[in-house]
Amino acid sequence: MAKSKREDPGPRDPLMERGLPAEPEIERYVLGSILINPELYTQVAAMLTTEDFLITANAAIYRAIGALYERSEPIDRALLVSELRRTGDFESVGGLTYLVSLDDGMPSQKDIGGWLAVLKKKSRARHAIYQAQNQTNALLAGEDPDEVIEGSMQKMMALLPDSRNSGPQDAGTIIESYEGGLNAFLQPHLRTQGVPTGLRRLDDMTGGFQYGDLIIIAARPSHGKTSLLLNICAYLAVTQKKRCLIFSLEMSKKSLLHRLICEIARVDSMKFRLGYVNADERKRLAQATALLSQSPLFIDECGRKPKRSQDCLHCFRIVDRRFLFALLFDGR
Repeated sequence: MAKSKREDPGPRDPLMERGLPAEPEIERYVLGSILINPELYTQVAAMLTTEDFLITANAAIYRAIGALYERSEPIDRALLVSELRRTGDFESVGGLTYLVSLDDGMPSQKDIGGWLAVLKKKSRARHAIYQAQNQTNALLAGEDPDEVIEGSMQKMMALLPDSRNSGPQDAGTIIESYEGGLNAFLQPHLRTQGVPTGLRRLDDMTGGFQYGDLIIIAARPSHGKTSLLLNICAYLAVTQKKRCLIFSLEMSKKSLLHRLICEIARVDSMKFRLGYVNADERKRLAQATALLSQSPLFIDECGRKPKRSQDCLHCFRIVDRRFLFALLFDGR
């Protein structure tokens, strides 16, 4: 469970090995905590792999602990010594002297969660350094810059933490962290409601859109999918002032903007396209344009780029940090 394979960072400049982000003491404290209380291993294994330990000896010990756990054997120093001897790592980790010293100087108040977060952050920093060095080496070797940059971006994105995955938590912790507290958990009318769509019957059925939800609206062609989604997006951006981002895999930014303006102005889009609008409709279109220009609405026609899958991946990474709501139009 503790084993994980990552891509070999390749040859590294010795200068880059100096001063790499690390917390050797915390690495030792985490291992010592597991030996004192083996039940902590599952919590640690949910967040850390052997690659998250910079000190070679600590990584070998953690790997050996994982091997004991996988075989359902007790995790104690005696069996750990036996496992390290079996793999030939006993002498290289410092022998029994180092194993006994793992919990030396450990604070009486153990903050295992905080320690794990620190080690994970240091590990991400090291891996980012390795990836940056790989990118530099590849460019110096004359590889195609576009391919190198694209590959590097994907690998860097993969290092970003997933804010929705905080590891296993017991029921009490989840209830304590519930927005609105225990009373809101037990009484639905006290809970924070989702973001309204502007469609009352839909809100009654769904409770509004919730952060992190993936909502798929599907129907046969020409049944109003795009119109429905644009209505919702216009309501969120113009009325609720929520930051919205529209991804279009087919329609251009101008086409989507035209449809949005017509939806808000209640003007037939075909009449607008052909220029057959009267004075009242033209006034409503001008008002709708003003409202949209002042709203936090963004459009990305990622499908019109050569490599749309990579571009969309990049855009969705942006959504998690900058936008409340995002729409993806496939147009099929």
